[in-house]
Amino acid sequence: MGLTVVGLLASEMPLRGKQRELYERDERVLTLAQRIFMNEGYHAVTIENIARELGFAHGTLYQRFSCKEVLILELAIRYRKQVTDLMGFASRIPGRLQDSVGDCQRGGNGGRPGASSRRNGRVDLPGAVGNDLRLS
Repeated sequence: MGLTVVGLLASEMPLRGKQRELYERDERVLTLAQRIFMNEGYHAVTIENIARELGFAHGTLYQRFSCKEVLILELAIRYRKQVTDLMGFASRIPGRLQDSVGDCQRGGNGGRPGASSRRNGRVDLPGAVGNDLRLS
C-alpha cells in the first residue's frame, strides 16, 4: 500500500473519526516497530512478529504496511519531522546556534535559563517532545 498519508497529515490538520483511529493505530505500530528494530535488529524484524505482539492478524498489518521497509520509511519520516522541529527550536535560542550546541556537548547549560543540558548522552531541550535526541 505504500506510505500512509494519515501519518504525513496528522500534524497539519485535526483528525476525526476513522482517520484518527487509523493514525493512532499507525502510531502504536510504529512505536512498537521502532522498539523491536532497536532491540533485535533490522533483520530479525518481521511484519508477523509485530502483528503478533500487537495482537493483530498479520494481514491487517500488511494492509497498512506492506513490508518492513515501509515501516523504516515511516519511521524516517517521523524522525525527519522531529529533527526539523528541534532545529526550529534551536534557531530560537538566543546567541549563535554553534555556541549553544558546543555548550550542550560540553555537558552544561552555561547557567542560561531555558538552555539545553546533556546528561548520560541525552539532550534535554525545553519543549522537546520525548527528549529522544541522542548525541554520540
